[in-house]
Amino acid sequence: MPFYKCSQDYAECSNFILHEWCARLRTELSCRLVMQEHELVLRQTSLFFCQICGLPCNGFAYNCEKCKFGKIDVHCAHIPISVLHEAHPSKAHPSNNLSRIDPLDLYYESIKCMGTSAACHACRNIIEEGDTFFCADYNYDFRLNMLCALRLPNTIRHKYDKHPLKLSYSPVENHKGQYFCEVCEDDLNPEKWFYHCSECSQSIHPDCAPLILKSEQGVNSSHDDLVYKFINMKFGDVRNTEDHEHPMSFVAGAITDGDCTKCGLSLQSKFILKCLQCTFAIHSYCESSITLSEKHELVEMFRNLEKKREPKRKPQPPRVVSFYPKTITRPETRSI
Repeated sequence: MPFYKCSQDYAECSNFILHEWCARLRTELSCRLVMQEHELVLRQTSLFFCQICGLPCNGFAYNCEKCKFGKIDVHCAHIPISVLHEAHPSKAHPSNNLSRIDPLDLYYESIKCMGTSAACHACRNIIEEGDTFFCADYNYDFRLNMLCALRLPNTIRHKYDKHPLKLSYSPVENHKGQYFCEVCEDDLNPEKWFYHCSECSQSIHPDCAPLILKSEQGVNSSHDDLVYKFINMKFGDVRNTEDHEHPMSFVAGAITDGDCTKCGLSLQSKFILKCLQCTFAIHSYCESSITLSEKHELVEMFRNLEKKREPKRKPQPPRVVSFYPKTITRPETRSI
């Protein structure tokens, strides 16, 4: 897509690139989700934790300079009031009896105030508080959290499948065999949304779809959530640090990266600095130049990302399956 790039030959901005849409972002706006009386100002920032979606981001952010609410990524700052989603149950229009999809309205406040627990129709996780899209015509039973409603495209392309994969909202009809993800090769729960190719009978976890296929495939996804938790992160920045003599690349840690050279803890699913020439790798919060407050913020960020949320459905008793015939007559054998 069209983009802008800095024309000056300066080392500090040689990699400064903006999509055309991002370059046209308003410098100030009023966010109806929070602080309606305050203006949110667009700022270029370092790593932060979005106060709306709860995901890490290292791009531009909107924040209010008059209060301490926190930073909001550019996607969450432009959340629509309502959305149309083909997964939403359709109704017959009274005038022509044709089916239609009703809009889902945004409801932003604690779900607990309604007196009943609510679960996302896509990921099946309990929505305890925060933003959610719901349908009032169905007694609020149909709900989608913001990430599942807005960050999952209807179709995706994958280099290992010549056909487009379509987002499936229920188990595939006449599917033979067990569901598993073609990327991470883990089991796939067909009661949650997933991508599927009907031509090749291939399925992919939505949070595995953005990943590049290699030996560490899928290790940064939890599958408790549908959306890839590093979807707002920009990786690949190369920097020089006092911790190592070679240039270091900012990447998402994988299981093949092993343990941190400094603290000895696992690098998997963390932000790490990885040497481009040798096996040296450390957590980004183990870098010598980082402040103590920034380190605590990063550690707390990953602790929140790794929390398990309550599933929607209680464990069901195993189904009783009858096989026919009930008795099997084996052929008699005897020696000659």
